[in-house]
Amino acid sequence: MATATRGELRLLVEQLADEELDAARDALQRLAKRYDDQDIPEYHLRLQAAGVIDRIPDPNGPRRGRRFKPIRVEGKPVSETLIEDRG
Repeated sequence: MATATRGELRLLVEQLADEELDAARDALQRLAKRYDDQDIPEYHLRLQAAGVIDRIPDPNGPRRGRRFKPIRVEGKPVSETLIEDRG
């Protein structure tokens, strides 16, 4: 669900000075073009249509999380310990 309504955005635009309107229009056009220039995966469209997600992720946006880096632990593997404990 959008955090800002169209009405709220219209009010913000109405408050802009005339010289700021061009910059606002350009920014909105860039946002619209961002999705026009790329192929949106079909599964994203289906998830959005089903209401599972509220917006399509920006493929050019920052990635979440860090690269996985395993921690080295001395001793037997955990899987081996689990098998012994269950045995």
